[in-house]
Amino acid sequence: MHTRTFGRMLVAALFAALPSFAMDAPPLTEDGGQPVGDNQNSRTAGPRGSVLLDNFHLIQKLARFDRERIPERVVHARGVGAHGEFVSYGDWSAHTKADLFSAEGKRTPIFLRFSTVIHPKGSPEQLRDPRGFAVKFYTNEGNWDLVGNNLPVFFIRDAIKFPDMVHSLKPSPITNQQDPNRFFDFFSHVPESTHMLTFLYSNQGTPGNLRQMDGFGVHAYKWVNAAGEVTYVKFNWRSLQGHAPLSAMTAAKSAAANHTGYTADLYESIARGEFPAWELAVQMLKTEQLDDFDYDPLDATKTWNDVPEMKIGRMTLNRIPDNFFQETEQVAFSPGMVVPGIEPSEDRLLQGRLFSYADTQRYRLGGNYLALPVNRPVATVTSYNQDGQLNHGTTTSDVNYQPSVVDKAPTERTTERYSQAPLVGQVQQQRIEKTLDYQQAGVLYRGFTADERAHLVQNFAGDLGRVANRQVKLRILSFLFQADEDYGRSVAEAVGERVDDVKRMIAANREVESTRWQTIALAESGSSDTVIVRNTSARPIRYRTRTAASSWSNPYTLLPNATHTYDSASIEIRRIDIERSIVLAGIGDAIDLGALPRRGSAAPSAVGIARAPQTAPADTLESAFAAARSNDLGLIAGFLAAGYSPNTPNGRRDTLLSVAAYHGSLDVVARLIAEPEIELEGRNRLGLTALAAAAFKGHDEVLEALLDAGADPNATNGAGQTALMFAALAGRTRSVEILRNAGASASLADAAGNTAMTLARGQNATGAVGVLRGAPSGVQSDAPLPRELE
Repeated sequence: MHTRTFGRMLVAALFAALPSFAMDAPPLTEDGGQPVGDNQNSRTAGPRGSVLLDNFHLIQKLARFDRERIPERVVHARGVGAHGEFVSYGDWSAHTKADLFSAEGKRTPIFLRFSTVIHPKGSPEQLRDPRGFAVKFYTNEGNWDLVGNNLPVFFIRDAIKFPDMVHSLKPSPITNQQDPNRFFDFFSHVPESTHMLTFLYSNQGTPGNLRQMDGFGVHAYKWVNAAGEVTYVKFNWRSLQGHAPLSAMTAAKSAAANHTGYTADLYESIARGEFPAWELAVQMLKTEQLDDFDYDPLDATKTWNDVPEMKIGRMTLNRIPDNFFQETEQVAFSPGMVVPGIEPSEDRLLQGRLFSYADTQRYRLGGNYLALPVNRPVATVTSYNQDGQLNHGTTTSDVNYQPSVVDKAPTERTTERYSQAPLVGQVQQQRIEKTLDYQQAGVLYRGFTADERAHLVQNFAGDLGRVANRQVKLRILSFLFQADEDYGRSVAEAVGERVDDVKRMIAANREVESTRWQTIALAESGSSDTVIVRNTSARPIRYRTRTAASSWSNPYTLLPNATHTYDSASIEIRRIDIERSIVLAGIGDAIDLGALPRRGSAAPSAVGIARAPQTAPADTLESAFAAARSNDLGLIAGFLAAGYSPNTPNGRRDTLLSVAAYHGSLDVVARLIAEPEIELEGRNRLGLTALAAAAFKGHDEVLEALLDAGADPNATNGAGQTALMFAALAGRTRSVEILRNAGASASLADAAGNTAMTLARGQNATGAVGVLRGAPSGVQSDAPLPRELE
């Protein structure tokens, strides 16, 4: 019997058997429980009539579908969670009356949600970001939410700045792009952010997975014992799986392979029975010790470096949620959700979070969000809150107030009152006295290994180098320099700024309030006998030049925050994307193509980044190629800033330029061709140049950029094939036209005797054939070339 015939018979036999199973299946019902008679066809007025409004099942189905999405969390939108349990290592009642710490071996069910802070719900999990580390304890005395991060500090110390910080980190309301120009502008006014930025731009900002990272409560809290005695504590989760931070390049490679890889790793680990675990450690200070430090221990931008930890219990994740939305998406945390024996401290950032976290859950899920199964306490809830959306309580008394004379009416338990603390001073609005904004960031930097420092500098420079405003850039560098001189100097060199300017920025703002910092006069070092062309915009700019004796040049690409220098007494400059933008420039002029042209200003600096090409580690190099494929300009800039050669080949002898050209990564191509040592004619193992790759794929903007940079339109591979032949073979009419205008020869033949024309005809590419019959229209020019690229 023919195999296909047998397959059809087998499938038919299987389907024929289905009704016998369907008879035992439960009926499909509407939301009210009514059985559905037909879920395949709408009720209509006859065979061709309109759908009837009385088709209640259809209306209900569509209406419920329209409401499937609830508002996304403003922060911590991308998350994954799991169930588990916490086991106390001992009886800690000498310090706290919290029941979950009352005995050795006491078990408390928990739910842990990991998340990214800034990025939206569908974003890659591997992006650089602090990770939320929120644990809900279902205790006998109610829920306790320990809501923290995987990094031990935060960017700001006062909750009044939280909306501003998040706005700066989120995409621009105009471009919808996350932009370092925006968030570094904000952080240039917030020197206490230096500590957190150092953590974030280290490899700890890109953990290898969720299991192999620590968690932190970040804030100081209070433990209160039965006698009312207060101990200030910090909670730190220490991973028992070790740690696995990734380089930026490796993280990019991981995201390209599977952008939900963290979720997959966590779920697969639990499914295998390899349950991830963390030990909970506390650091403790008595109230009278709070003034013993040169920093404020209640400042969320500080760690308690010299305070020992005591391990008090172990948390293990052992169960995957049954339904992602119902549990991971609807789980709601708030640091104000505490139990007797645990209280919030006077930490200014924490005080604001006590309101905002619960309030955002009331907005997202409704006033009765704590009645959802994943949020519902195991302790009995007795309150007089009433009504609201999704209220399904069982009120049986008309007494919905307190106090009351009714027998057995709920009443407060006075033993659970908050602890008392003395008040000193007067009502005020001013920053804390002990700021110490830079010292701990320096301690952190010096604690890194040489490789970790190199990655930190590379990562930081990748974003800071994209900032157009040099004053903002120098201000951020001044923070790093005050943390550690080597730290500040290394990042300054990586972004092409002078340490002398960084020091002047420090001196100018030594006694200035941080949110009103002063700019400095930038003494530029450009020569008075040159013309400088700058780009202060956020995007590459293409322009042409000419002298009185030449025609317009081919277009040049000027990257953001870069300069071109010309040894010419007088040239004309024209932005390609703006009509009537011709500017006449003379000796000593600085022309800013990113703003209105100006004359007579001081010549900007033409400081380049001096570096000796290095051999990139395998994982770094592979991730750089992943960045070239995905047009990730930031990672490529960081790769180059770290000193790696743009011409480094991978195992297949591809270059970054050829890979970027093949995938149409215009921004990366523009960045690479701006490198003075770039090899435009580099060939892979197949002999393909970047120009041939772009021509074959029809990436015309990339093609033009390569030609503008001087790529040879008639370069051949080992078989004598040219970019024009590849364009013709693929039927890329516009690419053929661009190459012909650039001087590509249509008469060249490969080793098999094929010309571009015969290849185009063989593919019936009539458009390409038409162009090949015509004549090129490009104009050769002897206009000046840029002397320096910065």
